[in-house]
Amino acid sequence: MDAGYGHYRARVVDEHRELAVLLRSGDRRTLDRRAAEHVDSARRSLLADLAT
Repeated sequence: MDAGYGHYRARVVDEHRELAVLLRSGDRRTLDRRAAEHVDSARRSLLADLAT
């Protein structure tokens, strides 16, 4: 497995756990903000990996 992918996967798993907690809590405003941040973070990571 590519080391970059492992780093990406570990971070994404943690972010998914946080999003699941927010989903269960009903805090939609924070969930919306964190989900948008997650998508942006994943996009940046994947684009950076493509550039290498």
